[in-house]
Amino acid sequence: MTMKSRLKNNWHLKLISLLFAIGLWYYVVMDKNPTTTANYKNIEVTIKSEDYLTKRNLAIVDPIEPVVNVELRGTIKKLNEIKRSDIIVTADMYGVTGDSAEIDLKYTVPDGVTIVNKSHDKMTFKFDEEVEKSFPIKVDTIGELPSNNMQLIEAEPVPKEVKISGFKKEVAKIDKDQVKVTLDLSVITESGKITKDIEVYDRNGDPMKNLIMDNTKATVNIYISSSKQVSIKPVVKNEPENFSMSDLKLSKDKVTILGEEKILKNITEVNTEPIDLQGITSNATLKVKLDLPEGVTLLTGENGEETIDVQIITHSEETGVTSKRLVKELSELKILNNDENSGVLFPNSENDIDIDIYGAEEKIKNIKVDDIILSIDIKGLKQGKHDVTIQAESIEGVDNIIISPSKITIEIE
Repeated sequence: MTMKSRLKNNWHLKLISLLFAIGLWYYVVMDKNPTTTANYKNIEVTIKSEDYLTKRNLAIVDPIEPVVNVELRGTIKKLNEIKRSDIIVTADMYGVTGDSAEIDLKYTVPDGVTIVNKSHDKMTFKFDEEVEKSFPIKVDTIGELPSNNMQLIEAEPVPKEVKISGFKKEVAKIDKDQVKVTLDLSVITESGKITKDIEVYDRNGDPMKNLIMDNTKATVNIYISSSKQVSIKPVVKNEPENFSMSDLKLSKDKVTILGEEKILKNITEVNTEPIDLQGITSNATLKVKLDLPEGVTLLTGENGEETIDVQIITHSEETGVTSKRLVKELSELKILNNDENSGVLFPNSENDIDIDIYGAEEKIKNIKVDDIILSIDIKGLKQGKHDVTIQAESIEGVDNIIISPSKITIEIE
C-alpha cells in the first residue's frame, strides 16, 4: 500500500486530531480565559461644552477631528466583547479663553478592563472667532459686445451685496473689491437677466473656499442700448438782421446717441435747445444743451445733458471782416507736456480739423495752414481714453479762430 493510499484510509484519525485541537483551544481560552492587551486606534475625541464656545463666537480650528490611540488590558473574552464605541474620550471646552488651550482628556472604558497606555493625556486646541461681514458684489466684464453699435448701459447685480461667514482670520483675507460675478459680454445680444456664481478672492487674487455665504449666486440685470452717430442741428431764436446760420460754429457737429434700435432708426439728427441771439452784437461763445428725443441718451455726458460750445461770429461790410477756411490733419497736432513720451492715438476721430479764421481780408488772405499751430495738452493724463480740447495759437491780424471739432478723443498708451 502506498503512502498516499495510507493517508486516504486514515481520514478518521485526522478528524479526531482536529476535534481534539479545537477542544484544547476552547479549554485554554474560554475556561482558563487568560489576560492580554489590545490596541484601539483613532478613537474619536468627543467635544463637551460646545455651547460655551458658540456663545463666545469661537470655533475649533485645530485639530478639526481629534483622535487618540488606547491600549487596554483584560481577559481575551472581555476584550473580544468591547466595541470602539465603548471607549469614551472627552475634552471639555468650558472656561476656554484666548486662541489656544491645552485641555485634559477624560477616558472612560468598560468595566473589567484597564488602560495600559494612551497616546494623549492632554491635547492642545486652537480657536478662532467666527464673524459675519457684508461685501458689495462687483460685476466684472470680460470680452466685448458682438456689435460695435451696442453699448452696455448697466450691469446690476441682485442682490447688491453678500454676507460671508467664517473664521475671523479667513474673512480678513477677503479683498472687498474681489467679491464678484464675471459677465462675458461676447455672448450678450440684448437686455435681460443672467444668473452667475459669486466668486470670492483674497488680496493675492487667489480664490477662497470653505466660506459660508447667504447667497452663492447673483442675478445680473443687463441693460443694452444700440448706438448711432447723428448730426447736431442748431436751433436759434431772436435772430439779428443779416444773420446767417453760417455765422454759428459748433464745438462738435456730431454726437453718438443711445437707445432702443426701433427708436434710433428714425433719427438722423438732434437739435440744440433754442440759442437766444437777442442782444448779440459782437463775437460770443455760448453753452447750449442738446434737445434729445424721449428714450434717447448720449454716449457721454451726465443724464443726457451734455453741453456744447456755440461760437457766434458778427461781421459787417464796414469793418471789412471776412472769413477763410483751412484744413489741418490730426497728425499735425502738437502734443504738449508729454513728459513720459507716451504714445498718443486718435481712435474714432475725424481725419481732418476744419479751421475758420476771421479778420480783415487784407490781413488773412495770405495766411496758410502751416501758419496755424494747433495743440493738445496731456499733462497729468494717465493711460486710457480722454477727451481733450484743441488749442490754437494766436496769429497777428486774425480776430478769431474757430476749430471744428474743438474736442477730440485720444488714447494714451
